[in-house]
Amino acid sequence: MKDILQRPLYGATALVLILLLALTGCTDAVTSPEAAQVEETSRHAKLRHAHLLKTDDGAGKVLERYAELLKETEFIVGIDPLVLDMQRVLERYENLPGVTLKRSFSRVFKGFAMHVHKSKVRAVLDFIELDPDIDWVEPDPNINIGNTKQKGNLDNRQRVPNGVKDCGGEHSSTRSGDGQGSVAVDIYILDSGVVNTDINVVETISFLGSDRKGDPHLDEVGHGTHIASNVAAIDDSDGLVGLAPGARIHNFKVLDERGQTDLSTVIAAVDLLTDRKAANPTTPMVVNISFGADVGTSQYNALDEAIASSIAQGVVYVIAAGNEGIDASNITPAHVAEAITVAAYDARSKFAKFSNYGTLIDLLAPGEGVDGLEPEELVYSKMSGTSMAAPHVTGAVALYLSQHPTAPPAAVLTALIDAADDGRIKGQVPDGTTRLALDVRSF
Repeated sequence: MKDILQRPLYGATALVLILLLALTGCTDAVTSPEAAQVEETSRHAKLRHAHLLKTDDGAGKVLERYAELLKETEFIVGIDPLVLDMQRVLERYENLPGVTLKRSFSRVFKGFAMHVHKSKVRAVLDFIELDPDIDWVEPDPNINIGNTKQKGNLDNRQRVPNGVKDCGGEHSSTRSGDGQGSVAVDIYILDSGVVNTDINVVETISFLGSDRKGDPHLDEVGHGTHIASNVAAIDDSDGLVGLAPGARIHNFKVLDERGQTDLSTVIAAVDLLTDRKAANPTTPMVVNISFGADVGTSQYNALDEAIASSIAQGVVYVIAAGNEGIDASNITPAHVAEAITVAAYDARSKFAKFSNYGTLIDLLAPGEGVDGLEPEELVYSKMSGTSMAAPHVTGAVALYLSQHPTAPPAAVLTALIDAADDGRIKGQVPDGTTRLALDVRSF
């Protein structure tokens, strides 16, 4: 704390307040959602998304139906981008009573994630309010997946999944299902893991902290493997085949054995892959995110800002719209306008009832009863959700980037929209929602 105490910005009164709050056993905390809102607009002006802060009397006022998202002791902190010595800021909070630093971020924004002892939350928030090096602080909520599936066995012949067929994969430049060809693009699957020999997994990294269970070399829920197979399963003689066969899959495990995670875990993955893009700017990269949460606001949180920053640095993101059957404007990270947000249509080519909708939706793709590989060899499953729609678009992005490796994210989206089928979707779509369906025949 020595460096902050030496700053002339702080008067004697402020110094005494900081020391009293940070070093004594102050236990008073926000006790109601209404109080949280008051704190956000007055005493704790730097506290963002206060409605996601779990309080003593239950869930935040805005998200009573989503109490499982809320956190009371986990936070993400944004450091002023003009701060040159970020390490000094980290050390300051590392030495603060009741605080445990979990991870730091430097590429998508300067900041860190921390755990705060419940009795110290108010003191730490007060400390942050007086720290000129900190721009904002917000809760680090839970997010998860919620898909159901039905398993089946594969025979010794390769099959073209129904979704890949529906998007025109058999007629793309690689002709999915002809038993040959591969796509030289790096695809980052941020999910529950990818485990199957019919997928070209080039690396596996787990971003799960010590507080979450999950073997980095397993996919306990089968979600990530299913997604990766629709993106890029190898075009050979067995299993299934993806839209971008054989593409290099980077297995970034951010979901635990229950299919859950928090924003800061995902941000850590985004930070690393963006750093790689900065080091090799001509390398084509696309990221698939097939999870999220209704956070009750269209305003960006730390994860949204991290993804927007990553896109600005040249990385393409494809994000599932979510399955709540509501406008996607309140869904993180689906509401990131700079990303490609994907809603689902069903087996009858009608807009899926479960799919989120709205003006933020860029494309529709198959999302009901989609075939995909399981972690067990020669086992597949049928799953439904926008989680299944997004990987079809990710595969399409990889096809396009294989031919236009330096195309910026905006140009990739334009190409997808120009190639889309505007006549496939039958019936009505929700007001303001596109009816353009993914079509890869020209890729």
